[in-house]
Amino acid sequence: MDDKYSIQVLERAFSILDALLQANESLNLEMIMNRTGMAKSTAFRIVSNLVRHGYITETENGYWLGLKMISFGQAVERNLDVRATAAPYLKSLRDKTNETVYLATLTNDWSVLYLDKCASQQPVGVVLHSVGMTIEMYCTGLGKTLVAHQPEAEVRLWLQTHELPYRTPHTITTPAAFLAELEAIRQRGYGIDNGERSLTISCIAVPIRNAQGKVTAALSVAGPTDRMPNPLIGSEMAYLALDTAEHISAAMGFSKVNGFHTVGKEVNA
Repeated sequence: MDDKYSIQVLERAFSILDALLQANESLNLEMIMNRTGMAKSTAFRIVSNLVRHGYITETENGYWLGLKMISFGQAVERNLDVRATAAPYLKSLRDKTNETVYLATLTNDWSVLYLDKCASQQPVGVVLHSVGMTIEMYCTGLGKTLVAHQPEAEVRLWLQTHELPYRTPHTITTPAAFLAELEAIRQRGYGIDNGERSLTISCIAVPIRNAQGKVTAALSVAGPTDRMPNPLIGSEMAYLALDTAEHISAAMGFSKVNGFHTVGKEVNA
């Protein structure tokens, strides 16, 4: 990147983090100064801020990388793994349904983060969301499907501190209805968005599990409402999405003793 975009204090903070990573052990302030060439006051000021925000932690021998850095690394590894694993399955599902297929996960604040997208090859497709984009959770098939597999106590706490604003006549706007929708998703094995965020867009969303059985991502098939199955529930597209998600989960290491089972229909992986 062009040096004209360089921000000196960030460059120095990154230099400190790099020094710790390369050392592979705790460094005291003098060692950090020697490795980065910073003055003592500058190094101390930046280290203090990194400690305050959890990127560095104090040890008996000086400073070491903090838990925030571990969290970042785990999040990147998790999302790269599921994205790479899911990619061929997403393309296959797109080709079978001829609609746009998304892969997404939840952020820490329970927004939907889009990890991948296989766009429909039809002249009129879904162009609302791009990879890296985040949107609200409560009025999307992906968001509801992901949150349906979070602890209910955490969901109820979230509902106490967040409103469910009206977007369309189909938007769920009350906590009781939202909780009932999450239970329905768990029972049938997938979620739907029947024009809840945009009247012109509908989708079917299915959870993806990791090797420990935890839902860490979800996929969706989305398209113009007038081109999607009516009803969405019980449609062939829903079972294709279920089948694909279960294949991805299996590739991630998830398995059940007697094979995969979905509510109402068995899918052979």
